[in-house]
Amino acid sequence: AEKKEPVAVELIQAEAKVMPLFEPVTGTVQPRHQATVSADTSGRILEFKVTRGQKVKKGDVIARIDAAELEASQMRAEATLKHAESELTRQKTLLDNEVSSAAKYERAEVEARIAQANLAQIRASLAKTLVLAPFSGTVTRKLVDSGDLASPGRAMVEMEDSSALRLEIPVAESLAGHLKEGQKIKVQIDAANLTTMCPVAELAPSADPSSRTFLVKIDLPKSNTIKSGSFGRAWIASGKSKLILVPASSVVMRGQMEVVFIKCEGVARLRLVRTVRHDNHQRAVLSGISEGDQIIVNPDASLRDGSPLTTK
Repeated sequence: AEKKEPVAVELIQAEAKVMPLFEPVTGTVQPRHQATVSADTSGRILEFKVTRGQKVKKGDVIARIDAAELEASQMRAEATLKHAESELTRQKTLLDNEVSSAAKYERAEVEARIAQANLAQIRASLAKTLVLAPFSGTVTRKLVDSGDLASPGRAMVEMEDSSALRLEIPVAESLAGHLKEGQKIKVQIDAANLTTMCPVAELAPSADPSSRTFLVKIDLPKSNTIKSGSFGRAWIASGKSKLILVPASSVVMRGQMEVVFIKCEGVARLRLVRTVRHDNHQRAVLSGISEGDQIIVNPDASLRDGSPLTTK
């Protein structure tokens, strides 16, 4: 038989390293700030100033509630206070001139304070007829309209601040124990083509009784491409394992199978392996080769099981 020419190869020795294991978990992008806005008083809605999708700033007027009765009450209260203060001034003058008693002055002083408190209360009620945006954000739902009756607790709009987003993920108890607030973990948002390290913002102190999972909230970087409601992944360390790392270029595909060539007694030997990506340059071998094996880097396409070898 014709003697095969040795194939010149580059070798690297397989070394096992203790590596952290990461488990992928999935969740949904949510705004850090979201709220259902309702009125603090009752009355007919005279004007509704926002629409769904509208951006508002903190303090912007969302709706104006009929304040006619309160405005009339304010006018009466202002007149009452003016009269009370005038009487208090008169009693002070009389008291200074020893024409009136201290008791009458004190009574006038009490009446003035009551009038002031009454006016302050009415003004506070008037302020509540303007429903204001609690923070800067976007109106996501409009639940009432002009002419409807507003009342405390009745939802008027739903808002969210999309400029600050979080990835919210339900995590099994076995994984939640590996997390702490402030810890940075790898996050991927496919729709935004984003992969980055992000800090854990919140860990639920107790599990959801129905799913037995802990809600984990991860702060995302500011980005115009990340949208509320998007799907996201995170990788949580679940322990450590001894893994063999090999150059990514040493793993080749034969059909649907991953293979690695090793040098054994001067010839190439094909080994079926299972690997996972470690980084851009290395793959972690889960099975198929052993520590100390001589791995062939960048195997030639013509290399076959049993090919004689020589080193470069």
